[in-house]
Amino acid sequence: MSLEDDIKYWKLDSIWGDAENMPLHRGMEWLLSKWLLGKGIETLSDKKMLSGGCASGRIEFHMESMGAKHIQAFDFVPEFVEIAKRNGSARNSNVKFFVGDMRELSCLENVYFDYVVYLNRMLCFVDNAGFDKSLREIHRILKPGGLFLFDALDYKGRKWNELLSLFLKIAWTLQGAKIKPRFLPRVRNKNQKVNSKFWKTDQNLLYWFTKGELEYKLRQNGFEILDFAKEADIFPDPEDSIIFYVVCKKC
Repeated sequence: MSLEDDIKYWKLDSIWGDAENMPLHRGMEWLLSKWLLGKGIETLSDKKMLSGGCASGRIEFHMESMGAKHIQAFDFVPEFVEIAKRNGSARNSNVKFFVGDMRELSCLENVYFDYVVYLNRMLCFVDNAGFDKSLREIHRILKPGGLFLFDALDYKGRKWNELLSLFLKIAWTLQGAKIKPRFLPRVRNKNQKVNSKFWKTDQNLLYWFTKGELEYKLRQNGFEILDFAKEADIFPDPEDSIIFYVVCKKC
């Protein structure tokens, strides 16, 4: 699907544009607390940060509450950026929101940021070529030793993904299309009801990674992996098994 199709889909189906007050997933809070505050970093006030997929701005406002004062944030849906700006104005926030595509961030300087944060499975929204472009852009704008924090979907974390992939392969073949391996549609919509159209070829697809693939891609694009965890590695009472939480450093 094109960028225009992606924007149309997320405007219609996403909850994030009006989710300012939704609490952060506890895995996100753990990742931010551990790696922004918990590694001997006394203050974030002088650190430059980029956050992707801002939607309503809730993640950025959370980081600001932790002490970050120099945050730039973007989303590819212009309407979401306007919502984030309005929310920021109401909060007297200093976050600078702009419209951007993580695959092409030429508006940002080389070697400028101390941290890049891509949460809400942002990197699962693009194809393999887009993923590589995104990693190259992150590497370009990070300072040496700068940290990249993100989360991603784990293909092996959901037991019925293999069965779903097989079903989609058959359904799409009958429709004259080919399914890309590990690109899967949402099986539930924003109201947590079954998406009755998930088998159709016009669905917005999310990419589900394997751990080995992510590790290879990160190292290939110049990153050293510092942390690679799932809820079962973090909490004694894991609530999900499908999300990787990853931290890596620009080499």
